[in-house]
Amino acid sequence: MPVIKHFDGICHVFVDSSANHDMALAILKNSKCQRPGVCNAAECLLIHKDVADQFLPKVGSMLKQERVEIRGCERTQKLIPWAKSATETDYRTEYLDLILSVKVVDSVTAAIDHIEEYGSHHTETIVTNDLGRRIDLQPKWIQRR
Repeated sequence: MPVIKHFDGICHVFVDSSANHDMALAILKNSKCQRPGVCNAAECLLIHKDVADQFLPKVGSMLKQERVEIRGCERTQKLIPWAKSATETDYRTEYLDLILSVKVVDSVTAAIDHIEEYGSHHTETIVTNDLGRRIDLQPKWIQRR
């Protein structure tokens, strides 16, 4: 009997500085809350530092309503005071539950580096409106169309 098998689904959503916040919130809600126990559910949210002050409070409000536990970096905890502190292990964990690790990053390159280090290259998302941006780093999970 043929079987499709995979190991990890440590999936990321990266919200770029140019992203539409409403679209990013909808993507995050769907990818984390609709079915948190599946292998393509979001396990980590990365936010560009330039939009963290405006976007993270919206994320916190939405995820609190959805009963999602947030484990965040220090910058995240300043903007979402009820978030727990994230550990190195959190960024490597496939929760399969209503738990999300969150990290503020300095650039798209830093987000890609984080995903390369911690992700399983299963289902990765970049939310951006800057489709013309040149990305010098070409990780294996980015598919240009």
